[in-house]
Amino acid sequence: MKKKLIFGFDISTTKIGIAILNEKEEILQSESLIYPQESLSLEEKAERFFNRLTIMIKLISDKLFVESDIVLIVEEPAKSFMKGKSNPQTIAMLQRFNGMCCFGLYHSFKVIPKLVNPRTVRKTLGIKVPKELTQKKKKMFIIDWVVEKMGMMFDKNGGGKNYVDGADDEAEAVLCALSEIRKNEKG
Repeated sequence: MKKKLIFGFDISTTKIGIAILNEKEEILQSESLIYPQESLSLEEKAERFFNRLTIMIKLISDKLFVESDIVLIVEEPAKSFMKGKSNPQTIAMLQRFNGMCCFGLYHSFKVIPKLVNPRTVRKTLGIKVPKELTQKKKKMFIIDWVVEKMGMMFDKNGGGKNYVDGADDEAEAVLCALSEIRKNEKG
């Protein structure tokens, strides 16, 4: 029986969280790709994403990659407007970029990516984020959960809980992959 590699992705136009787990819930590779402030087209961002993904796969091992079934889990892009946070142009751009990345994943792996809602991911994993938390504290809550449950260590700015930019996206990518593993264990 072939081993499985589960790829989790949290895709946005400023950062992409990427995580690769095996079926034993071990994190083989994870990182966040942060786009520089310079003006890049969505196509250029997608190209950088696929270049980085190619390097990550080589770091794991071409042999393991070739001998494994690949599962691709992508966090759904925002579909509705959030007061003060998104507008129709932002939603359209997120949808467009997510579609580009999903097509590129399909083209690269010949596997159709599964889109998952972040609420479904958290429900599958039994994560209850307190509603009264600010957006920033909600992100910290998720990072802390991944650190505690997965033993993962994120780089920090100055120690403490001052995680580097992109740690939240990387944590969300881990959750996407992990939820797929746990969902399949139950069903």
